[in-house]
Order: sequence, then C-alpha cells, then structure tokens
Amino acid sequence: MNNNENKQNPTKRTFNSEPNKLICMSNFFMKKVISVFLVSVCFFPFVSGSSANISENKTENQLESVSAEEVKDKQCEQFETIKVDCIFSIGAECRPAFYLSEYHFRFQSSPLDWMMKYSLDTTIHFFETKFEDFFDKIEEIPNKFCHDCKHVKDIKNNVVSIHHFKKDVPLSEERTRIRELMLHRAKQVDDIFKKSESIGLICNRPTESDEEFIDFIKKFSNIYKGKKITLINIVDDETAKDVKQSTIFNQDNLKIIKFTFSDKTPEGNPENKPGWIANYTAWDMVMKTIELSDKVFGNAKFPEEFVD
Repeated sequence: MNNNENKQNPTKRTFNSEPNKLICMSNFFMKKVISVFLVSVCFFPFVSGSSANISENKTENQLESVSAEEVKDKQCEQFETIKVDCIFSIGAECRPAFYLSEYHFRFQSSPLDWMMKYSLDTTIHFFETKFEDFFDKIEEIPNKFCHDCKHVKDIKNNVVSIHHFKKDVPLSEERTRIRELMLHRAKQVDDIFKKSESIGLICNRPTESDEEFIDFIKKFSNIYKGKKITLINIVDDETAKDVKQSTIFNQDNLKIIKFTFSDKTPEGNPENKPGWIANYTAWDMVMKTIELSDKVFGNAKFPEEFVD
C-alpha cells in the first residue's frame, strides 16, 4: 500500500506540476506582451510623430523647391508681353546684345552691338546719318586690351570699342576694315527697320531720365515714321528684391517699358556664369516677355545664319 502510494505520489506530483509550469510561463509571457504593448503605446506616438514631421518637412521642402522654380514663371505671366518684328540693342554696353544673342533674337548684327559709353543723342545721330561717321576719327586707348582686341575710341562720337580692333594689326588697317563692316551692318539694320511694322529696342541705361527716353523715342520715330516702337530699359536698383515692370510712356504707337531689379550676379552664382552678365535670373524673366514675329525673319530658329 505504501509502496503503491509512493509510486503514485510521484506520478501525481509530476502531473500536477505541469499546469503550474504552464501558468508560470503564461504569466511570464503575458508580462512581456503587456510590457511591449505599453512601450508601443507610449513610444509609438513619438516615433510616428517624428516620422510625420519628417514627412511633412520633406513635403514642405519639395513645395518650397517647386515654388522657387515656379515663382519666376508666375511673375513672368503677370508681365506685359512685348511683341515685335525685330529687336536691337542700343547699349550702353555689351549686356543687351549678349542676351539678345542668348535668347535667339539677334538675327542681324548692329554697329552698336558690344560698343560702350555712347549717349542716346549719339544713337539718334547714327540712325539719322546712317552711321556715315562711325569710327571715322579714332584713337587707341593706350595699354588697354580685351583678349586680342585693342580699346579704340571714336573721338567725334565718344564711342568705345573693345571687341573689334585686332591687337596685332595696325590701327589704320583695322579702321578701314571696321568702317566697311559697320557701314554694311548699318544698311542691313536700316532695311530690317523699313520692313518691320513693330520695332523693339533694348538697353540698360540706369542714368538717363524718363524725359530723355521720351525725347529719344520721339526722335527715333521721326526717322522711322509710321512704325510701332517699343523701347525696353533695364535699370539696376541694388535695393530691389524682385523684378518690376512699369510703363513710363505709351502714346501714338510709342511705348517705353522699364524693368527694375538688382542687376548683380545671383548670390552664390549657382550657374557659375561670368560676373559681367550680372543677374542672369532677372534678365531671363525680361527676355521671356519678348515675342518675335515671323514677319521679317520668317520661321528661322537659328539667328546665327543671319548675323554678319
């Protein structure tokens, strides 16, 4: 009997101990699950919130990037479109001719392209006289060169050339060559003006007054009578934060439009362009307001074929 009890008791003990182990294990795992659950409940909102913030920040950054690219186009849409049959630079330096070329508006070289330091009155004189005395009386400016070209001054008309007279060729020989070339270009430009119904002129002259520009455009319209003439002037204002377009004169098919902006190289120069072309972002906005008709140059897309 005792022996049987002794045999049975271990069996009973063994049988009874299994549920206890299971209960202990269950309790252990339940505690772990509850701990994980509590940690998840407490910690997840912070993780989720951080992820949401990162996502929001990313979205905001994307929106900022998109808006930065679109701001210029939206502003351009608010500008008046300038429709002309042809457009030429009237200085006072190289920049207008450069941008006409960059944006494929320069179908014909003008004697005034790349010239410097001439007045609006001098410009009128040249068009009135068909450039007959252009660089007739000249002198070399000593010890000044631009790459392989001399600095040469038209003494009578106070115009400076820095891109035309070859450095290693005698000045008298270059005078003959330049005179022939420029008189040919003057004839070409005159013919284009006569064929055009609407003429565009562009310059960056910050020092001339509105009254001087009005006087100029009226005199120019007397040379090319019956033409619609639009003059664009770029004015550098260091305090300007954006590009502003304003009409300073609009009468009898004559219009003067002024663009004002800080004409300095954009901060950091992200496109790594030469400093002399200045605020290429703002000039881009200006040039995008210009539309050239096909009246004079047809559907040509490569102005280089016409330039001489």
